[in-house]
Amino acid sequence: MELKGLLEESVIMCGFDHPHVLGLIGISLDPSNSPHLLLPFMENGDLRTYLKNRRKNPSFTDKQYIRVRLALRFESVPLCLTL
Repeated sequence: MELKGLLEESVIMCGFDHPHVLGLIGISLDPSNSPHLLLPFMENGDLRTYLKNRRKNPSFTDKQYIRVRLALRFESVPLCLTL
């Protein structure tokens, strides 16, 4: 990503104010002047890895949630009869 685009993105991230969205702490430049975004520590790691791990090892709660969602979905589908 070009520097200008990264800076524009960081300005947007500075305005994030939601409990489920990480805000930007700052920007750091390494000795070669490559920018790095500073984000809060994520106890469960990054979102991509967290979701991957949950998919591989779904908990009992995850399975119950899926069952309820499927039941509600099938309940809302009208019964179709073929003649």
